[in-house]
Amino acid sequence: DMTDSSVEEFYSCTLCQSFAPDHVCVVSPERLGLCGAYNWLDCKASNSIDPTGPNQPIALGTCYDEEIGYWQGTIDYTKSASHGVVEKVSMYSIMENPMTACGCFEAILMYIPEVEGVIVVSREDTGMTPMGMKFSTLAGMAGGGVQTPGVMGIGKYYMLSPKFISADGGFKRIVWMSKNLKDSMLMEFQMIAEREGIPDLIDRIADGESVTSVEELQEWVKAKDHPVLKMGTMQREEKELDVEESPTVEDDDGKDVIAQAEAVIDRVGEDKPAVEAPPAPKAAPPVAAVQAPVAAPPAGEIPPVRAENAVNMLRRALAAALAELGGLDGLDLGEFQASTAPAVPTSAPQQVIEPEKPVVKLEPDKAWFDDQTKTKIAKENWDGAVRTITLGATKAEGGTRSHTVTLGGSTAMPFMHFEGETPHKPVVAIEIADRRPDDWADLLVEVWGDAMNDPGDWAVAAEKAGAEVLYLKLSLNDANGNPTTPEQAITAVDKVLKASGLPLVVFGPGQPDPDNELLVEISNKFKGERLLLGVCEEKNYRTIAASAMADGQLVVSRTAMDVNLAKQLNILITDMGLPAENIVMDPTTGALGYGFEYGYSVMERLRIAALQGDNMTQFPMMVTPGEECWKTKESKVAEGVPEEWGDWETRALAWESATSIMLIEAGADMVVLRHPESVKRTKAAIDDLMGK
Repeated sequence: DMTDSSVEEFYSCTLCQSFAPDHVCVVSPERLGLCGAYNWLDCKASNSIDPTGPNQPIALGTCYDEEIGYWQGTIDYTKSASHGVVEKVSMYSIMENPMTACGCFEAILMYIPEVEGVIVVSREDTGMTPMGMKFSTLAGMAGGGVQTPGVMGIGKYYMLSPKFISADGGFKRIVWMSKNLKDSMLMEFQMIAEREGIPDLIDRIADGESVTSVEELQEWVKAKDHPVLKMGTMQREEKELDVEESPTVEDDDGKDVIAQAEAVIDRVGEDKPAVEAPPAPKAAPPVAAVQAPVAAPPAGEIPPVRAENAVNMLRRALAAALAELGGLDGLDLGEFQASTAPAVPTSAPQQVIEPEKPVVKLEPDKAWFDDQTKTKIAKENWDGAVRTITLGATKAEGGTRSHTVTLGGSTAMPFMHFEGETPHKPVVAIEIADRRPDDWADLLVEVWGDAMNDPGDWAVAAEKAGAEVLYLKLSLNDANGNPTTPEQAITAVDKVLKASGLPLVVFGPGQPDPDNELLVEISNKFKGERLLLGVCEEKNYRTIAASAMADGQLVVSRTAMDVNLAKQLNILITDMGLPAENIVMDPTTGALGYGFEYGYSVMERLRIAALQGDNMTQFPMMVTPGEECWKTKESKVAEGVPEEWGDWETRALAWESATSIMLIEAGADMVVLRHPESVKRTKAAIDDLMGK
């Protein structure tokens, strides 16, 4: 078996940074990811398939402390990937710089100073722990990328590793664990007890049925003669490490971006019809949840908002804990809950795909009250409204589209028709690519067939499948593995525009330099089409926004799941001079069970702020649940999953459809999907919600 000392590199996992922007998992042969779904070999295989993906090799380099687990490589990578928020993590300690977590952990490990041991709380455990807090409250202290000594999210099988908090005493430090965890892993735990030389160790570990308070736990430890009585304290003083400073490289990226922006800004006004900007929506006092952002920090410095977010997250977690103990009356814990996701099993027999069962027709909705009711329905009075933004331009408007699509305009929360207007229903876009994708699930390949070989053919098939907008994703490399050239990208866009009259969204490969290189040329070539170009992010918004401003295009403003970050980027883009009526906001989302609930909450808060009059949140929102859902194991694979998961196709379609429909209920004005059946179901749900 491989060990941490037998390899020269670990792997990173940043899959969860969409909802915990500063969190980084470091995966080693003896420490799997905290979600339980990724081990070292999984990450290695993932990297070989997608070298630019979320699993990157971390060359270990100099080892500074083998006991606690510090290497030059892990220190450098963690600091870089966490945007400077986390200085370093130890691989084998819960007390000294423990690994951060996103919220997808299978269990939470927590230090109990009264007994100098740790408790293990399973995600499935809904009861009270000896600390007087439930899993949901503890998750607020362990999740969100916050580094809290003494609290750590883990994958449950990490407890079987010889390196499990080995710097703090290992498995023998466990004094209490959730009953369901103890029962379901009894055989594995018994093997660990034999390895530790204490055959009855599991019987000495308390659970939720025998112990429910710290006082009871203290008595239990003494009565059972638990090993922690002879192990001493877990508290430690952090040793100073003689860490080498990483070489500093002159960063010209910012200068290059600005130079590109200045070059395309020179084109502003060329062949561009004058557009009179509509009046700004009515202003309102600042919303507490959406504070005005500070100015963008100089290159190389940590944005103040990230450091502040980390402090605020810890503060909210502590407040939630006090509330659980009765110390804060009337506190709404909903704001403090960490993102959660179910454990992802890793092995089971292959499933046989069966025909999907016929859809059951539901009875029409009935009115809540009859016409003669005297009950008054409480209504919100909103001051603001979401901007209306039109995608595409017809021939009369300087483009080639057969028709246009307008997003936004709502004056009330989604589908609250009795409170305001929803003049434009949410629309469904279908994702296509400039070439046959290498990483799409077999179910998608089967349904699109040969159309995937040509973007023009795929556009025609997508329009027939019910797309209201087309979403073209450009590849980083062509079919031969060479970088996609601007000429190839322009050819793909041209084929789509000639094959279909639908409005078009064009997204780059997702890396700043290729995005800038490809999208600037596309913007200039198809001037006046009112293409929606993506994405404008903090690192590269200048170039793409400047191109859009010069060529009469629209842009997508994308940030990680955070209200303040979304607002700040919108301010930066509009400050460049791009009209607010040319911006669509993408606050990003996770798939159902993979941080979705966090994204839903952020979208809801953005929409509330917009309706309250916050000018920089009054943008229509688009999200890409298709891409997110088809990355999940539940949707992507049929083999190696539990039998209880059922038919693969039924499960995958339900995953995508449920995610997209709920995002629409959160305020999405456009969702981008991949499977035609999900499109059909989502459009039917929209019609139902619109009262049709």
